[in-house]
Formats: sequence, structure tokens, C-alpha cells
Amino acid sequence: MQSWAGGSTGASLYETNSRQLEPDLLAAGLSPNQLNAFRRLVRDPGFAVMSYHFVSTRGRLPK
Repeated sequence: MQSWAGGSTGASLYETNSRQLEPDLLAAGLSPNQLNAFRRLVRDPGFAVMSYHFVSTRGRLPK
């Protein structure tokens, strides 16, 4: 995992995802004001966010 500063390329992923998921987030009870506050926060260089967890697996079919 990495730490991303607000306004960085990594942190902008959170903003992009919030835009993609906006209808679902609003339907789940998040207010437009809360969503906008979150977007401002991830653009703030004084804020840091941890990268997403990434898990990868692989397997093989038995022969």
C-alpha cells in the first residue's frame, strides 16, 4: 500500500470513483454536500489517503 497526497494522480482515483458511483452513493444516503466535501478533500495537498488494497490470485486446473 502507498500513501497518496491530495491532488495527486492516485488521490484523483478516489474523486473519479466518486463520480462514477455518484448515483449509488446518493441513493445510499450520502448528501450532495458530503460528496462535494469529499471531492475537495482528495484535492487538498495537506490531506493523504491510502491506496486501494489490491489482491491478486491465480490457480490452475488439475490435470
